[in-house]
Amino acid sequence: MKKRTIIILSILLILIPALFVVIKGSLVMHSVVHKEEKRFCPPAPIDLVQPKDRKLIKTGDLSFECANLGETRREIEAAVKQHGGFIVNERLYHGYNKKTSNQALKIRVPSERFDALVADISKGAQRVDQRTIVIEDVTEQYIDTETRLAVKCQLETRYRELLTEAKTVKDILSIEEQLATLREDIESAEGKLKRLDDQVALSTLDVTYYVSLDESPEFARYFRNGLGNGWENLVWFFVGLLNIWPFILIVVLLVGGFIYRKKRKTN
Repeated sequence: MKKRTIIILSILLILIPALFVVIKGSLVMHSVVHKEEKRFCPPAPIDLVQPKDRKLIKTGDLSFECANLGETRREIEAAVKQHGGFIVNERLYHGYNKKTSNQALKIRVPSERFDALVADISKGAQRVDQRTIVIEDVTEQYIDTETRLAVKCQLETRYRELLTEAKTVKDILSIEEQLATLREDIESAEGKLKRLDDQVALSTLDVTYYVSLDESPEFARYFRNGLGNGWENLVWFFVGLLNIWPFILIVVLLVGGFIYRKKRKTN
């Protein structure tokens, strides 16, 4: 009986440590799996962007006739300064057949003052020929770029940690190559975000205004234009004839030959 008890105790002494190792290994594996699941768990869904937080790019085109270029230029400059904007560039040129004198301005203005500036500039117009306003929503594009940038920055940090642990020249060169590619992607994304921020913060308005240089009465102007157009059409008519002169020559020869043969038969 004692001998059997000793054998049972001996078996238990062997099995208990083994069972403890198995249980400990199972707990470790469960912890690792839990960590991995937590690490690769998909991010929580992004809340819907509120209207006030949307990224909107405003651009516009405004074209109108004015009474005086210089006066209109001063009025526009004053309105632009009042609304916190600035003129990027300007161009002075003549219109078709030099019948108008035109000036074009490119203006940047804070987006919240864009509509007010368009309204103020339009007040000085004798006749508005064109007013176009385009609003582009780049919110999704901005969030996507921002998310990709964050992921690439985290990846860059991890690669730098691996670089400090690299043992061979091959591993070092491989990691540095990956880091260079990541750095290019990061700088590209950062540049894109800066451009979007600039376009969202400052709207762009292209303004073209002009004065008519032809002060003739309406009928006289139409009469003169008609004479000019008639002369141009006559010139182009003869130019067209010159381009097809071989065909005209063939037709003339054929008709002349036909008339000549007909006269011979008649005689």
